[in-house]
Amino acid sequence: MENVTKKEFFAKYASKESKDNIKSAAIFSYICAAISVALGLYTHNYSMMFDVVLVIGFGLGIQFARSRVCAVLMLVYSILNVVYMVMSIGRIAGWWLILIGIYAVKGTFNLNKEYKRFLKDGTIPENTKR
Repeated sequence: MENVTKKEFFAKYASKESKDNIKSAAIFSYICAAISVALGLYTHNYSMMFDVVLVIGFGLGIQFARSRVCAVLMLVYSILNVVYMVMSIGRIAGWWLILIGIYAVKGTFNLNKEYKRFLKDGTIPENTKR
């Protein structure tokens, strides 16, 4: 069997579901970051830029490194962020980040499982999008 890196595996053999979940999580994290920038500038709340940096950083880690750590951190951060928003303003806000975290965790963990199976016995996922 050929020696395939995780990056090559993602490009050639990863399932459509894994690719779509990772891509969707990254794109929506950038959209949420852009909305946060706009709201922060509009309301002159520049402390929101810390949130933007975190969300963009996690999004980049999810998109380019396909990092399970970034995916889990995005999910944990988003849950904490929603809890904080409920406690501070009394309503649910920022729940889109939880959805992003769920898609990121699902995509990155599934990709890792597919890659390990490929390395172990050469199994290529059935719904591969080439």
